Amino acid sequence: MKGLIITWAGSEALRSLTQNRSISLLPIANRSLLEHQVALLSGCGIRELIVVTKRGAEEELGPILDRWEGLSYRFFTPVADNLLAGLDPGTDSTLVVLLGPLVTDLELARALAFHRGREARATLILHTVRQHPRRSLVLTDQRGRVTRVLPRVPAGGGMARTAGGLYILEPDLLSYLAGILVTGKEEEICPHLLGAGIPVYGFPVDEYWLQVEDPAAYLQVHRDILHGRTRLKPEGTELSPGVWCGNGVKVAPDVRLGPPVILGDGVELKEGVRVGDSVLGAGTYVDVGTEVSGIGTPGKLLPGEGSPGQGNNHGGGHHRGRGGRFAPRNSPCPPECYQPG
Repeated sequence: MKGLIITWAGSEALRSLTQNRSISLLPIANRSLLEHQVALLSGCGIRELIVVTKRGAEEELGPILDRWEGLSYRFFTPVADNLLAGLDPGTDSTLVVLLGPLVTDLELARALAFHRGREARATLILHTVRQHPRRSLVLTDQRGRVTRVLPRVPAGGGMARTAGGLYILEPDLLSYLAGILVTGKEEEICPHLLGAGIPVYGFPVDEYWLQVEDPAAYLQVHRDILHGRTRLKPEGTELSPGVWCGNGVKVAPDVRLGPPVILGDGVELKEGVRVGDSVLGAGTYVDVGTEVSGIGTPGKLLPGEGSPGQGNNHGGGHHRGRGGRFAPRNSPCPPECYQPG
């Protein structure tokens, strides 16, 4: 059994978070997206990984994968012929495919047991959708075999199921799907297989499921983690309920933190800073007197006193100079987690 992670550039809004680096490096609760995804795959026994990403990204992603004991991996550029040339459909085993910036706490072993029990060649992981005009509605029979796909139909209610982000495939199907997978055209996967007469199954899940497709979703996944809506936990030290801190954080003595807050490695908060309902990624520097609320950023400088406080406020939040009102509940930052600023 192998894991196949296919990354993609995403929207312009998401690139404002990735800063032209691989999306797999996007920090989520003080771990990279890649680490979250490898943890999902390795949790069901996968020890061989294929990563499809832009040329040159292996220099950034390789050191992360090297930290996983017993994991072997290969990189391919997002060209269908390259992927097919590197895999042997006759000898390779079942593939678990992660497509795009998916964050989930799914117990993947259950989906694999379903796939094997049906002797399936293709299994879609079906999650609930309320209204999403870019997702197809997938209908199945009592055994989970897909009977119909309604393309791009907004759906409402908890019973509506759609596929996206996670698939279990037998390797011979790559000849049908390689071009679709590397270009991220997920809506074509199921219709393409059904059109070729290949049985497709759908495994319904109710676990946490979020595609981090824009800055609002980036902030939402952190809120969900901090409020216990998922089994995923932040990396680092929990200073107080809902306030997490990475390594090497420098915080002035009068800083106030109003949960939920995640501070990444090397964050520096100067005198008079107030932070609430925000995620500050590794290396973020927040200047004197700045108030931060409702912001999710993978790392940047936030200006302080005398600054108009305008910038890339991901997630719809704000930051401003001294003197503004600070709404969230305050809690002092204990000294044991930070180095004095």
